[in-house]
Amino acid sequence: MARARLGVFYNMHDDFVEAETFLNGAMGALKKIQAPHGEREPVTYMELGNIYSDNDQLAEAEVMYGRALLGFSKGHGSQAWGTNMAKLALGVLCLRAGRDHEAECYMKQAKEGCEELYGPLDVLTLCIIYGLADLCFVTGRSEEAETYCEQARRGCAKILDPQRPVTIKLVFQLGRLFKQEERFEDAEVYFRLAAENYMATFGAAHNDTISSIFELARVLYWRGQYADAEDYYIRAKEGYEKLLNADQVLVAHNQYYLGLLYHETGRSDEAEASVRSARK
Repeated sequence: MARARLGVFYNMHDDFVEAETFLNGAMGALKKIQAPHGEREPVTYMELGNIYSDNDQLAEAEVMYGRALLGFSKGHGSQAWGTNMAKLALGVLCLRAGRDHEAECYMKQAKEGCEELYGPLDVLTLCIIYGLADLCFVTGRSEEAETYCEQARRGCAKILDPQRPVTIKLVFQLGRLFKQEERFEDAEVYFRLAAENYMATFGAAHNDTISSIFELARVLYWRGQYADAEDYYIRAKEGYEKLLNADQVLVAHNQYYLGLLYHETGRSDEAEASVRSARK
């Protein structure tokens, strides 16, 4: 419907009030011309849910996603694409709201539905698996997070270019998991691979490239490879200098850890200068 399309258009252009007005108008018109849970109604509920979610109105978004889930389930069945998308949206929303158990339940239901509908190597299935990996990581379940993340990474490697951002993100996430578990040798492998692929995809002056280089430097430092660590800290510093909107907190962290390395290697003057720079 034209009103629904206009609602989506206004949301894309950050005009929340107009987007909400047009989508609510579309919903009213749909209810007059369709039976309950008609084909377009749950889609419009999803679009309204996305608008509320984008504007951090989580309670309103949850209501809309819940109505979409009910509509998709009754109109298309429990394993339909729309049903699984609504479950995934509710899972992500619950995770944002700190309701981890509910988030996991919704995501697992969506994963099972997508695996049955599309198979284990579908992009949506892999995205849900990655979401579960992130959830487990956030809730301190590193072993489960590693299993999900590796499953998603292998799937992405089979169906996507290894330099696709989603694939590299999974590689980086595995590096973080191994670092958290103090498996620094494994972490080095994955951070190095992430840094190389981000460099090839985005170049040196990109936040993801620099973050990977910085994490690689920290792991090398913990492994006692000070010369290599220093090289990567300096590369991260040079990357931040080229970045127009660099996060100054991350810039300061890099300078601080570089200062620690200088101190560890007996270069007191350089250590003092680097730490002083981090505190500015």
